[in-house]
Amino acid sequence: MSGCGNAWNWDTIRQISGTHQVNTIVLPATKGDVYQIRKPSVAEAEHREIYEELSIDPKVNRYPIDNKEHGNSAENEPSTQ
Repeated sequence: MSGCGNAWNWDTIRQISGTHQVNTIVLPATKGDVYQIRKPSVAEAEHREIYEELSIDPKVNRYPIDNKEHGNSAENEPSTQ
């Protein structure tokens, strides 16, 4: 990060990016299925600066959920088409 005038170390980057919240919505469905939707909150200026330097899209889900642990499988997840 020193290339853009920031001399942040990785501990500082982890600390700052760790405050960017990700919200989880848990939706019960038929047959006991549970779907979890995770969406990041709007990134603040410090977060955006870090993401831009590291070429990270702040709107991308950084923490995928494996619905199989909740009894769901890919074939019974809703279609996105």
